[in-house]
Amino acid sequence: MAATSPFTLEVRIVGFADLAGFQVAAERLDLMALAAALQGYYEAVDRIVSDHGGRVVKFIGDAVLFCFPAGADVGANQRVRPAIDQCIRPAIDQRVRPALACARELARAAAARAAADFGGAPLALSVGLEMGDVVSGEFGAPGRRTFDLFGRTVNTAAILCRGQGIIVGEAFRAALGDAVAIEPLPPIRRPNREIPAYRVR
Repeated sequence: MAATSPFTLEVRIVGFADLAGFQVAAERLDLMALAAALQGYYEAVDRIVSDHGGRVVKFIGDAVLFCFPAGADVGANQRVRPAIDQCIRPAIDQRVRPALACARELARAAAARAAADFGGAPLALSVGLEMGDVVSGEFGAPGRRTFDLFGRTVNTAAILCRGQGIIVGEAFRAALGDAVAIEPLPPIRRPNREIPAYRVR
C-alpha cells in the first residue's frame, strides 16, 4: 500500500501583502520601538485576516502571506459580515468576497499605523491576490514543522504584491465579475510566463 502524503493539493485564495516604505520607518525608529511597532502590526493583521475567515500563514519581515478557503463553505466572522456586504455588491463570487474585503481593511489599518506607530513614515500596503492550486501542509525539520503553502498561485500573489494598491490575478479577477471596478495593468513578464494583473479601484 502506498504511503499517504502529509501534503494536500487544494484550491486556495492566496494573499501576499507588503509594507511599502517600511525601510524608511526602520531608519527613523530605534530598534526597540521598531520591534514594538512591528509586533503591533502583526497582531492587527492576524486579527483582521482571522475576522474575515482567513489564516495568516507566516510573516516575513514586514510582509505577510495569508490564505482563504476557496470552497463553497467560505464565510467571514459574523462580526465583519455587514462590512463586507456594504463594500462589495452581492453579484461577486462568494469565494472572493471575504478576501477582498480583508485586503481593503488591511490597507486602511496600515495607513493608520503609519502615523501612530511608525513615526509618520509614508507607509502604504500593497496586496497581491490570486486563486488557484496550492500544496499545503506541515513543512520543516522534525519538531519544527509549521503550516505553509507552495505553488504557482503563491508565487503569483507575491509577484502581484510588488505593484501599488490591491492587485489581483486572472483567476481572482474572473471571480470578481463586474461587481468591482478594476483597472487592467500591463502583464508582468517573467522568464517563463506573463502574469495578467488588474488593480482594484
